[in-house]
Amino acid sequence: MSLTLYYAPPSPPSRTVLLTLMNLGLDYESKLINTMASEHKTEEFLQLNPQGTIPVVVHDDFVMNESRAICAYLVNALAPNHSLYPEDPKLRFIIDQRMFYDASSFTASLYTALTPIMRKGQTVIQPEHKDKIISCLQTLEGFLEGFEWFSTTENPCIADLSILASFSTIYHAGLDIADFPNIAAWYERCSSLAGFEENEKGAKMFGLMLKNKLTEPF
Repeated sequence: MSLTLYYAPPSPPSRTVLLTLMNLGLDYESKLINTMASEHKTEEFLQLNPQGTIPVVVHDDFVMNESRAICAYLVNALAPNHSLYPEDPKLRFIIDQRMFYDASSFTASLYTALTPIMRKGQTVIQPEHKDKIISCLQTLEGFLEGFEWFSTTENPCIADLSILASFSTIYHAGLDIADFPNIAAWYERCSSLAGFEENEKGAKMFGLMLKNKLTEPF
């Protein structure tokens, strides 16, 4: 069996898959993709993933993209019923719901807020965009009420890994989380997860790039 991860450390989706691979204890080969040099748009890479997005994982001859789908596959195919994504349908619903919220609301709000800064030369995050991020954090705070992990069990799940990759990105961009004690406590617990330091390095890279473009604090 062979596993190859194509990724870029600043990319939250890349770090989501990296965290999953490490928490499953899987052996894999990693290949860095320099998106600043448009390596994800080369003919060679587009043959792997015509969408030109990262991460990409190749399991033997099976090629995958879309980070959350990759994470679910890795558990289903290589570590069935692992606590990261247990087979119990009710638990799996909760995990899927949290992941889908991260994708459709939280991460979407980050892209809406940060794309004008990172790609279009703006230097201030628009108030309505920051308000949307805060609203999403309030929802995530509520998900954690009475629970240590987003799985609502005593174990972390792939939703925790996905949200960790997203959250750490804005945390290291300077967002104040004083009003989110549940998230702060959860983030501290995440420090025990395999790959936490690797995720931190990538999140800090993105955070520094963002701070250097902003003329006002996050």
